[in-house]
Amino acid sequence: MTDIAKDFFRNTILRKSLKQYHELNIHDETLNQKFRSLARELNKKHILNTTENMLTNLYKLHNYNPLNKMNVKVFLSCVMIKYHPKVLLSEESPIELKVQTQSNYLLNLLDYNSWANDEFFKVIIKLPIDEIQKQHQSFMNSIRNSLNHLLVIDKVWLANMKEEKHSFNNLQTILFEDMEELWLAKKNEEEIIKKYTINLSSTELEETVECDLIGGNSVNISRSMIITHLVMHGGYHRGIIAEMLGQTSLPPIAQDITVWEKNKLT
Repeated sequence: MTDIAKDFFRNTILRKSLKQYHELNIHDETLNQKFRSLARELNKKHILNTTENMLTNLYKLHNYNPLNKMNVKVFLSCVMIKYHPKVLLSEESPIELKVQTQSNYLLNLLDYNSWANDEFFKVIIKLPIDEIQKQHQSFMNSIRNSLNHLLVIDKVWLANMKEEKHSFNNLQTILFEDMEELWLAKKNEEEIIKKYTINLSSTELEETVECDLIGGNSVNISRSMIITHLVMHGGYHRGIIAEMLGQTSLPPIAQDITVWEKNKLT
């Protein structure tokens, strides 16, 4: 790129774009989430390669010096700043619609899962300790073990989604004996998972990650499937816990998704 062209780019295009960015409400968290979402989309390898090829051809056409990677990044940054949020991230844009549709569906599942867990904990914290620790002929053996297992699995799969190592080697690791403390920790972990999910782009949701399972095995699975599995896994173990609770004097606990939907309207 000639010195004149560089000066024009830096002093005119870039400054104008930055001015437009600073005029946005940068304290609007929703706006910032959308901006980060677009940034992740534009920073994908295939986007960078396509942009680099396009700019390379333009450079050759105008006899500019060879393109470098920084020019590509700056160009895409200017695109984001200039057109965000009215064009690229408007409600009608393909990127926004795809991210919102998939993310909202998974967040709804996570919200339902949290509600159902809360319905169980509300009842279980009132049980005497001997009922909570009572051994049953079922998977995980007791209510205490089952509820701790749900928290362990949340932590394992969150670590896998973030492509980090987890420290668990036992499905029946007991993290909390006190059910109120366990409930609080479970709610906190669920909120962390929800916040993590909100910030995932559509590409990241469908990206396959290598997951380390307790016991030494591994599996390759997408983040969207991991989130779906967390909800299904919770339902599976709540069913087992419900069977254990059926042996007490407690009434059945309603956990159907239709009950959750109805409660949202009241």
